[in-house]
Amino acid sequence: MFTTTWSEECGDVALVSSRERTRRTRKPTLVISTHASERLEQRSIGQLAIQIAIEFGEWFYAGKGCQVAYLSRRALQTARALVGERAVDLENLAVVISNDGTVLTAYHAKRPLKHWRGER
Repeated sequence: MFTTTWSEECGDVALVSSRERTRRTRKPTLVISTHASERLEQRSIGQLAIQIAIEFGEWFYAGKGCQVAYLSRRALQTARALVGERAVDLENLAVVISNDGTVLTAYHAKRPLKHWRGER
């Protein structure tokens, strides 16, 4: 499982496994692919929204070594204090992350897709 932290140097989001976090001295930043950066800009999804989806979302396996952090209405209830009125914009947000921690894409899905499997 991945957790997120903030880097002190530049305020970027860091995505590392909890086991790896204890071994690292410098916190890495969240790696976003070029495809994902284009899609995030087109869909008006910010890095804070990605971090909230990773922190509070439900995790699914999407196949080919990818995981999806899905921010459902139920998962968003725990983040309401942090998000506030913007919670409506973040509802049903899906962030696809490869097994090396790279964000591949993000989009709004009406519900979890049928081929996503629950976390084991």
